[in-house]
Amino acid sequence: METTSTLETSIREEARRAVEAVAERQAEEIKEMDKTYAEEIARYRERVEDEARSRIDWERSRIASRGVLEIRKLRLRSLDELTEACVEKALKRAGSDPRYRRFLLGTIERAVNDSEGSEFEIRLIKEDFSHKEAIGEAVSATGKEVNFTVTEDESVAPGGVLVENKLNGWIFNGTLERASFRKSPEIRREVMEVLKRHGFSD
Repeated sequence: METTSTLETSIREEARRAVEAVAERQAEEIKEMDKTYAEEIARYRERVEDEARSRIDWERSRIASRGVLEIRKLRLRSLDELTEACVEKALKRAGSDPRYRRFLLGTIERAVNDSEGSEFEIRLIKEDFSHKEAIGEAVSATGKEVNFTVTEDESVAPGGVLVENKLNGWIFNGTLERASFRKSPEIRREVMEVLKRHGFSD
């Protein structure tokens, strides 16, 4: 009887130790799994944060680049508007400049001199009709025998002249508007230089 009791006790003790050993192994495995999961979670979090930082940096760079581009566009637009305003004011005052008469007569003389034909129509704004006598002298200065008429044409405003050759319909555009358009890059550069001299960057 005592032997049976001792045997049972021994079996129970072995079973207890076996259960404890299994429990310890499971606990170690769970601990290892927790550690692995924690490392995976940390790596995932780090990857997500890196991607988020990269995305934020990219967005920030893109916004900054767009901002720089918009500022440049605004500056160019402002420069163009300023140039246009300066030209417009200058053209409005051109008629009262002593050099305007010289420009007008020289343009007419060149147009007649550089084209074939003997009949021309000279188109002016009404304000320039006061130069009719001088226009006749300019045409005579070419040494060509020509007939010409002077007509009013408000499309020539703010000044200058259109000279039409009646032989072939060729029109010489000597308007101030056309002259300022041809000179616009030069005018723009001059405006930029003035702005630079006064402390404004381009």
